[in-house]
Amino acid sequence: MESHDAIQMPSGQPESGARSQAALERVIETAAGAQRAGDGRLLAAAARYGEAAAADNQPIDQVFESLLRAVEPADFHQSGEILGATVRGYLDRMVRLRGLVRRGGTGSLSSHVARLAALYRINQAATANLDLEAMLNTVVQVVTETTAGDACSIFLYDPPANALTLRAAIGLNPDAVGRVVVPLGIGITGAAAVSRQVLAVADVRSHPAYADYPSVGDHLYTSQV
Repeated sequence: MESHDAIQMPSGQPESGARSQAALERVIETAAGAQRAGDGRLLAAAARYGEAAAADNQPIDQVFESLLRAVEPADFHQSGEILGATVRGYLDRMVRLRGLVRRGGTGSLSSHVARLAALYRINQAATANLDLEAMLNTVVQVVTETTAGDACSIFLYDPPANALTLRAAIGLNPDAVGRVVVPLGIGITGAAAVSRQVLAVADVRSHPAYADYPSVGDHLYTSQV
């Protein structure tokens, strides 16, 4: 089978199985003739790729990486619809192969399916709802449920002000949403935004970037990511 430079896996990762490789090549062929990312044929091909990847027991991170590399020349990676279709196919196949996983169940499969379901719900909110506030509220709810976290918040960057504004939150003071503005680089969130790196801090008050914002209501929590 021919290989494509756009879908070669990084060194150290296993090669795609035959079924998923063929399905991914079909996505590439379909993307070449599609006029937009939401083309029905392209979404169907992406869903079949998700199914084949699940059948080949590929981890979802590898599935997404292969897909994004494959369609990058056409800029289709900017659309959540393709990733959403892939998630649907992958999740459907996982459920058929291994059965439904009870909510709250343990094990890697339960966690895996929960992440996929979360991605699908976020994608649905992003592509089906033009209301930014509703979409952000969906995201914080899904992330909180999926991670079993106590709180979740979204800060959006405002370029003119060079600051972050709290736009959605769960587990924090709801009155702070839309009112709390954090200068870029200030606080753990501001530091993460500047570095574009994940900060997982076990004891936030001992972190040099910690800033106290009493109105937010996060003083109840010891750790932040």
